[in-house]
Amino acid sequence: MGREEMFSIVYAKCTQEIGGRAVTKIEVRDFNHVLNVCNLEDRGFRGSKYTWWSGRTNEECIFKRLDRVLTNDKMQDIFPILEVEHLVRSGYDYAPLSITSEKSREDVNKPFIFLNFWLKEDFFMELIQNHWMVDFEGDPLSLFHHKLKGIKKALTQWSKQTFGFMKCNLKYSQQLGIDKDCIELRQT
Repeated sequence: MGREEMFSIVYAKCTQEIGGRAVTKIEVRDFNHVLNVCNLEDRGFRGSKYTWWSGRTNEECIFKRLDRVLTNDKMQDIFPILEVEHLVRSGYDYAPLSITSEKSREDVNKPFIFLNFWLKEDFFMELIQNHWMVDFEGDPLSLFHHKLKGIKKALTQWSKQTFGFMKCNLKYSQQLGIDKDCIELRQT
């Protein structure tokens, strides 16, 4: 069986196909293991549920979702907003996919900076523990890397929600400091 055929067959689930041969649990497990080890994620879609039609009718008719967009962490960092749409089939057995993305300049290649004052927050240790306990399959180095990436993402989101955008707050605080210095100079 070819790699492309294996990919198409195994990733299908009962809810993503009508008709055709049943997918075994072993095929699904093995393929999901590969996705997990490679850290790939299905980005979802809008539109028709199925991307392929056998061209037959009645009992021999088969619909499947064979085509999908899988991304890794690096691609999600570069393109945080990625939308997949299944377009209408016209004259072919496959439905074309439309992929649109918005590259957020602020998020691209942005270094992670640990802020010491996070340690003083009550929720900080709980957040770290919850994200460290998430179970993944793979070799120890991949597991460690995946957990660190998850913690980085969680800390970044938590910090934005809790403290706002630090760059804006820093500029505002610096401006207040400058204004305070000016006021103190005028009073002397």
